Parts: sequence; C-alpha cells; structure tokens
Amino acid sequence: MRKPLNANLGVYRIVIIPIVLFCDYLTIGSWLDCLAEKALKKSCARTVEIYQLSVVAIFTAIFLMKIDITNLLVVLVIWRLMEIFSFNMRSLFVKGGLISSSRAMVGTLIHLYEVVLCFSLLNLWGLKDESSAPLNVFYESLRTTATIGPTTAPRGDVAIFLSLVQIALSLFLTVIIISGLVGLVRTEQKDPSERA
Repeated sequence: MRKPLNANLGVYRIVIIPIVLFCDYLTIGSWLDCLAEKALKKSCARTVEIYQLSVVAIFTAIFLMKIDITNLLVVLVIWRLMEIFSFNMRSLFVKGGLISSSRAMVGTLIHLYEVVLCFSLLNLWGLKDESSAPLNVFYESLRTTATIGPTTAPRGDVAIFLSLVQIALSLFLTVIIISGLVGLVRTEQKDPSERA
C-alpha cells in the first residue's frame, strides 16, 4: 500500500515526486515488501530490514574474502547505493515513512556502514593494483565518509566522481541521522513510556 506524499513540500514536489516514485517502484526492498505483503495479507515491516542485513553480510563477506570484483558486482554495488538514497528519501518525504525514530536511526547507521563498504568495493575495482590492500581502501573510504574527504587527492576522473558521490551521500545520511536524533529527543519529551 503506497503512502501519500507529504503535503508540506510546496514547489519542491516537482523534484521530490519522481524520486519518491522511483523509490517505491524500482528498488528491490520495495519489491520484497510488496511480495511479503501479498503473501502474508498484511504489512510486514521487517522485510526491508532483513534484505538490508542480507546485503550487508554478502558485501562484507565479498570484501573480507578478497573475491575478485567483477563488473556485475560493480552494478550491484551501484544499485545498492541508489537504493540507500532512495529508501532514505522515501522515509523523509512520504507520510508514515518512518516506523519509529530509533529503528530509523539504526537502519541509517547500517546504511552509513554500507556506503563505506560499497565505496571500498568500488575503489578496489577501480584501482586494480596489488599494492592497495583492502583494509587500506576501507580506511580511506571510512575517512572520506567521516571527515568529508580522502587523505590523498583521488587520481582520475572516476575516482574524483566516486569521492564526490560518497561525500554527498554521506552528508545526506548525516542529515537523516541528526533528524532521527531530534525525533528521538522529541519522542522522549512527549512520553517516555512510549519509546520505539
């Protein structure tokens, strides 16, 4: 069941509506959510979380086992990054998009880890030299996310583009985390017994 768009967007609806439609219809998490809802005949809020944790486990295993990164994996990683952005746009701009502030916070923190991991995989694929150890690439990705920039200037247009996208997505998720913290504080101030 699709939720209505937030009415407070004004002129920004022109940009937000296509993004939200994209979020609802083209992400694997939404497909799984719809399938679970049809199969169970009721809404299943855990489907997207199970999907998220499965992707994290698979990508972490690929990264730790130092499996050769193919072009198909690169497409899946880029798709996942798009899903992370889409999911968070949906939770911001769709009425009732968030189930609870605390669950949204945990999910967004996992998304932040996924961003670091996905860009580590993309950087390993782009570097393709034996001198770049996976742990160093992960550290560089974590540093890019945490401090909004890598330690050294990226070499090449693709590396610069990846750094810019990672910084933008990291800033976006940071805003989501801050708004989630504000939501948690407001929830506690309203009624401490109804914490999510």
